[in-house]
Amino acid sequence: MNVCELLSMPRWMCVWFLMLGMGVGVRAQGVVERAVAALDSGAYGAAVAVLAPLVEAAPAYVDSTWGPGAYWLGRAYAGLGDRGQMQQVWRAGVLALDSVGVFDLRLDAAYLHSLSEEDRIRHPGEAVTLYLNLLAALDGPLAPDEARVLVRHVAQLALILPPDVFRQVCDNAPTVAPSDWSFKPGAGTTLVYWWRSRDPLPATRENERLQEHLVRVAHAEAEYAYPERTSGLDDRGEVYVRYGVPERQITLTFNEPWLVDIVYQPGVAVSASDFPDNEFWRYGHLDQAAYFIFVKKKGYFQVGETFDLIPSVLRFGFSSTPRGVDKATRMIAVLRAIYRQLAPLHPDFEARYSEVENYAMEYLPAFQPGRLKNRTTRGGTPRTNGGPVGTNTAPDVVAQTMLVQGKTADEVARGQRETNVPREATGVFREVEVLPVIARLARFLDDDGTTRTEIYWVPLAGRLAPSKKMRQILEKDSYAALDRYVITLTAVQKTAHYQDRVVNQNRYFVTDLPEGRDATIPVQTMVVRGDTGQYHLALQWDQYLPAPKEGGVVQVGPRLKVGTDLRDSLTALVADRRVLEMSDLKPIFTRTGETGFFDLDDPAQALPYPFSTITPDVTLALYFEAYHLTFGSDDLTHYSVAYEITRSEKKGGLLRFLGGDDESRTASRNTNTGSHSTAREMILLDLNDWEGEGELEIRVRITDETTGQEVERTVTFTVER
Repeated sequence: MNVCELLSMPRWMCVWFLMLGMGVGVRAQGVVERAVAALDSGAYGAAVAVLAPLVEAAPAYVDSTWGPGAYWLGRAYAGLGDRGQMQQVWRAGVLALDSVGVFDLRLDAAYLHSLSEEDRIRHPGEAVTLYLNLLAALDGPLAPDEARVLVRHVAQLALILPPDVFRQVCDNAPTVAPSDWSFKPGAGTTLVYWWRSRDPLPATRENERLQEHLVRVAHAEAEYAYPERTSGLDDRGEVYVRYGVPERQITLTFNEPWLVDIVYQPGVAVSASDFPDNEFWRYGHLDQAAYFIFVKKKGYFQVGETFDLIPSVLRFGFSSTPRGVDKATRMIAVLRAIYRQLAPLHPDFEARYSEVENYAMEYLPAFQPGRLKNRTTRGGTPRTNGGPVGTNTAPDVVAQTMLVQGKTADEVARGQRETNVPREATGVFREVEVLPVIARLARFLDDDGTTRTEIYWVPLAGRLAPSKKMRQILEKDSYAALDRYVITLTAVQKTAHYQDRVVNQNRYFVTDLPEGRDATIPVQTMVVRGDTGQYHLALQWDQYLPAPKEGGVVQVGPRLKVGTDLRDSLTALVADRRVLEMSDLKPIFTRTGETGFFDLDDPAQALPYPFSTITPDVTLALYFEAYHLTFGSDDLTHYSVAYEITRSEKKGGLLRFLGGDDESRTASRNTNTGSHSTAREMILLDLNDWEGEGELEIRVRITDETTGQEVERTVTFTVER
């Protein structure tokens, strides 16, 4: 509990009384107001002279009307162009107010906005704290100027926010202008929890994805600002926030000699200023459809099309008259220049360039040898006897056709981008190889009433070996043996609010790994305990090469790969002994023809089956536990176990070709008697009569015959041959 809470008074008043006790409060009356008046008149030096002594003596001073003195002093330094002093004052003010439990939105936002891209890279934790405090402020009452500050941050976040989360936060549709958004109660808390859930590397203390977002925003605000938009960014900035640095980026130019020779001539007034500022960005590592043409229109860069790169005077007026043919020829020359620059960057433009190039060089005199003479004397007549773009190759017809075809192709490309390219992408894993891991969870109830979660996992077969590129790097560093690894699994148990509760870590040593594509390791198990209510489980696997032993302990060398998994919104099993409860179904390997090879009283010795696919030659059993069975009058428990197997089986032949399937069900039920309130059971799965491929669902229901209570669990597999 902070000082203000102990004094049970508003925070600004608490701080004012604290300053009064230090002899500052009385002297400070009217100081901030005079400084604000000086700022309004542009007298920044005078504002500094008035405020600096006060803020130096009391960095946490808050005026009841104007707010923190540190905020206004920073504004005064900003007016003088002294960015260093501005940041220093704002940082000291934020820390001073935080020490007494006071949060001021304007000061926090101003300091965060002042942190450059480099600042946020060097001190990521500071930027993250400021940002999350701002989002949390959405839950409180806001003055109009405070609301505008927060809407800008939410508008930037909405660029990457999933639609379902946006609906939890905002009363309006995403298509509504951000300036008109109305936020739901608890919107700030929802956004803070969402960011906590987005931590891509749970084994680290940092949230790398949130840090990346803040760095991207700082870069976008510095390079692609557009204050007229609520997000403060033009389209380039918004794309940058979503995807980061483009894989390839160019500006299309229109100053090649051949183009100048054809286009910048009397007859049709075209000048270099008629070509708009533009940029082409490509994100080929995301998808082939991930590219953008940005064109400056109406004062800011917008996502455009190739059509927008053509000077407006060359987009119309084609005809068979000499002037119309001249205009068509110039437009075709511009298209040639556009596609010529874009064709090496993306296959979408290769065919377009080939078509316009072939037509121009074969049919238009202006592009042929001696083109200057042909153009100035209007020598030669364009041929119209058929060609690659149609039966009529008159320049006016071809120019119009190329425009229409280009716009259609651009619309198709935009549709593919919207369909195939993810809403946002992170670069957190760009510098590290991914370790694909198969994992399955099963929940069990411990004697203390808390939930135990067992994690069964195994890397995909053949995926532990480093890539060729990584091998070359390792060999340069004298790492020759690549058949021994260390894998560290970090399992972070998180509360319902995504706060870290317990961090668990196990280390596994991989030796004598066989070669080949099917090389793998046995299924591993990790157990985490103590969960109640709702919880989340974040998993991270790090694969290393072992380093030389020191004191007999194996150390880790360079990291080779990383794998992650987040199991969201898990629910602990019911601890109430009056309520029948059941564990999850745990698939385990068995030997063909046997009912199992382990003692039910010691299930830990069984080998779990973590995969979601199964083949008919694999024989599995399902192990499960029932809790809180009620004793009858004979001091025994009586319960029944019923299971139902539903098979949606895709056949071969014509039925499979037509997408048909057969669905069949197998059901069984048996009644048991026990002497303990907890029962351990196992059922055997036999797929020997399975004829095709399809989905398999096993539903197991336990009924307490004494109380009539029922509980059930299901597990599904995809059957492959």
